[in-house]
Amino acid sequence: MSRELSMSSPGALRDGLYKLWRKFTQPNSTTAIQTGKFWIDGKPIYRKVIDMGALASSGATTVAHGLAGISEVVSLSGVANDIAAGAFVKALPIPNDVLPMTMGVTNIVITSASDLTAYEQCYAIVEYTLL
Repeated sequence: MSRELSMSSPGALRDGLYKLWRKFTQPNSTTAIQTGKFWIDGKPIYRKVIDMGALASSGATTVAHGLAGISEVVSLSGVANDIAAGAFVKALPIPNDVLPMTMGVTNIVITSASDLTAYEQCYAIVEYTLL
């Protein structure tokens, strides 16, 4: 069954087109945004990008995410960029716990066993629902 947008209501048409556009563009932002998607319990999913800075020479890179009232984390991922070498994207986390990424109540932590300071620009992307 399809839903049609009525041309008799320009506001409804505009709102419907905007919701459709948001559904497929899904922007990223360093402030929390609603993605237009919903989790299995019907709650809206929010997304926030956290600037993690440069990765540590070894050990943990820890940054406060600034989120409160989280009900469930739906997705946690990230990217790391080695701009000098032109390696612009290293997807995080790296499988098999080579470079794990975790999220707690206040922080996101990326743990490295080797020197990854070449990756001077790193972002965590968290999708979540609220209480």
